Amino acid sequence: MTIPKYLNSIGKGKIHDYDLGISLSQIGSTLIKFLLIISPFIALTLIRILSPQTAATPASIVCFLLFIWYFKKEKGKIAFYKSDIFYAGILTSSMIWIMFYFA
Repeated sequence: MTIPKYLNSIGKGKIHDYDLGISLSQIGSTLIKFLLIISPFIALTLIRILSPQTAATPASIVCFLLFIWYFKKEKGKIAFYKSDIFYAGILTSSMIWIMFYFA
């Protein structure tokens, strides 16, 4: 018996259990796609063709375009500004920019 169910059974807590699930079946292929997209920028900075500061903006834009592609593929009924994919894209692309710029 889990803690929320125990607390509900003795009347000490009111915790609602929602059937939320996370699918991890496609996470491996998604990570490989992401690494294939970002690896040219990493390689160009490692062989000193581009400085990390120069590669920061194009790498973050390409990363954000990947999330836009996933959002278009989802074909949801919700607006883009209410989508978790949109905010995950903003967060990830801004972290890519920060990691390249301050490398």
